[in-house]
Amino acid sequence: MKSIIRKILKEHRDEQAGQIIKDFMNETFDTYITSYYNWWDEIEIYVHIKYKVTRVSVWKSEKSDNYEGTVYVQIIKTKITLDGENFEDITSYDDVPEVTWDYLTDDISDKVRKYFSADVDVDVDFTYVD
Repeated sequence: MKSIIRKILKEHRDEQAGQIIKDFMNETFDTYITSYYNWWDEIEIYVHIKYKVTRVSVWKSEKSDNYEGTVYVQIIKTKITLDGENFEDITSYDDVPEVTWDYLTDDISDKVRKYFSADVDVDVDFTYVD
């Protein structure tokens, strides 16, 4: 599948490549689930983040045949639980351990890099959508 996607990207201009990445990410990956152990309180925190890619800006790298750019992500819903079952909705960036946001952006970057040979930064909009 990766080779097909790379071939499609080579045949399209940069604007279309960004749209292809956006569509693929939204159709394939829209949820990030992780857990975080809080050593201070000795509890496991489970986090479920639903997101969508709102825009992708990519361009051909000057250093290689790969793309580079930025993926813009909108958080749709964040839920958190201590027991793994009874989730509560969270509406603030600060209610989730900061390392979780780092893991989310790394996860999205890794997926784009894996499927599209694109080195991207991820810009997350923490203004929640109703």
